Amino acid sequence: MKTPSALSVFFAIILSAIFAYAGFAKLANPSEFFESLIAYQSFPQSICLAICYVLPPLEILAAIGIWTKRYIKAAALIIAGLNIAFIAVVSSAWIRGLDISCGCFGDVSSISSEYAYIVLRDALLFAMGVFLFKFHRKYLF
Repeated sequence: MKTPSALSVFFAIILSAIFAYAGFAKLANPSEFFESLIAYQSFPQSICLAICYVLPPLEILAAIGIWTKRYIKAAALIIAGLNIAFIAVVSSAWIRGLDISCGCFGDVSSISSEYAYIVLRDALLFAMGVFLFKFHRKYLF
């Protein structure tokens, strides 16, 4: 099945922009990102520290990989997998009634009233990643 190239390019633009922005925002203020991870109360501090080192570069590499012939499938799979993880962690915080910062884009605002929006957003980003993984052409252009 061939993918309409306009839809593939649209999804690639959305995913690469969001993941590049998120990665660079976390790199710009790692201590803030670390604090938001701790607030989720889902991981020990050592795991949160590892996430702080690994996640931002991974998001940036996935954003770049979406545009490469060789790595588009891997990048799309990484993006889809990250969004599943984000949905799980945010949903856990929502269920436990935590009023915390998402940490998605380096912000520190409260998200308790925005949990549904964040889960929906991440589900849509997951679907875009799966679409590119499954229906991509060997390259976007």
